[in-house]
This record gives sequence, structure tokens and C-alpha cells, in this order.
Amino acid sequence: MKALLYKDLIVMKKEIFMSAVILLIYIPLILLTQNKYLSGAFIGITSGLAALFPNYSFVHDRQAGWESFLYATPFKRRTIVLQKFLLLFLALPLLFIGLLTVFFLPGFDLSLLGCLSLVFATLVFGYIQIPLYFALGPNKARIIMMLTFFVVFYGMFTLLMNDRLASFLPPEHILAALLGTFAVAGFFAAYFISLAVYRIKEF
Repeated sequence: MKALLYKDLIVMKKEIFMSAVILLIYIPLILLTQNKYLSGAFIGITSGLAALFPNYSFVHDRQAGWESFLYATPFKRRTIVLQKFLLLFLALPLLFIGLLTVFFLPGFDLSLLGCLSLVFATLVFGYIQIPLYFALGPNKARIIMMLTFFVVFYGMFTLLMNDRLASFLPPEHILAALLGTFAVAGFFAAYFISLAVYRIKEF
């Protein structure tokens, strides 16, 4: 599995570099302006980059015909599937950087439970996409997930910025517990669905 992870990180070096450039542009801008709307958008961007991180691996695999080659190797299918999920965990530092950047900003009310909820929500989005990538391929799955992510994120962002609408949300500890439950259950559900799809897939 280490070899598969290393291969993906090598072929994704351009995407990793671009993510680093985005961070280097946004972080000084946020620290200088201390704009809460820009800060909220930055959290959404880092969450999206982390959630969509495995997509880069699927795209490169499809372009290089790696799936057909990998099928002929001794790697077990559960190892191949699990490795894609590990990529999602490796991308979480992108979100952590975004959260740490805005956490101490004055006027931006973000609690530790709120940070935890965002991490869980990012994981849930990441889990949903991986079975879609195996079933539909990276291009179709990416379009579906990007549209879903932006609709949900900007819907939640609008909700949180409106005090009247935000009052309908459950308390932070309940929301964090719900999202944490979905994150744990979602991992096992997405993993076994991905494994089932990958086992019946023909190359």
C-alpha cells in the first residue's frame, strides 16, 4: 500500500503544488483584511480541496491506463480501494490549515466543535465521492460532487450568516455528534460499496 500511496503523491505533485499556491495567496490576504466572508470562503475552498483530493488520483489513473495494469499486479482489491480512502485522510491538513488560519481572527466566531463538525463534513463528502469514482469514472463523478459540494456549502454558509435561519440548526455538540456518526458509518459503507463495485468492474 505504501508503494501505491507514493505513486499517487508523485503523479499528483502538480495538484499538490497548486493547493500550496492557493494557501500562500489566501492566508496573507485573510490575515491582512480579516474579512469574515473571505475567511468563510477560504474554509470552503480548503474543505473542497481536501474532499476532492482523491479525484486527482483517479484522473491520472484513467489517463495512464493504470487501472488495467494494476489489475494484473498482485495487489489485492481491498488494498487498492483502501488506498484511495487514505488519500482523503492525507489531504485533511489542507482543511486544518484553513481552520487554524481563521480560528483566532477577531469577529469570526468559530468554536472547536464547529471545527470538528467541518472536518467530519469534509470526510463525509470525501466518502461519498469515492464509490462514484469507481462506478462512474472520475469525470462524471467530479461534476456531480463539485455541484453537490458548492450547493451544500454555500447553502450552509448562507444559513450560518443569517442569524434567524441559523437558529433552526441543532446545538453544536449535537451537530458534531451527528456528523461524527455519519463520518464513521460513512467510511465503512463507502468502503464496502467501493469494494463491491471494484470487484465486478471489468478492465
